[in-house]
Amino acid sequence: MSFQKFGKAFFYFLKIIDIDSKIIMSIIIIYFIFLFKMK
Repeated sequence: MSFQKFGKAFFYFLKIIDIDSKIIMSIIIIYFIFLFKMK
């Protein structure tokens, strides 16, 4: 899956669920660190 496509879809998803951005950013960072370690 292309990174730009994933980014756009994720950004759109963030617009739908209006949660505190700090929580979302920490989740994104943890998620990408997890993906990086899996490779």
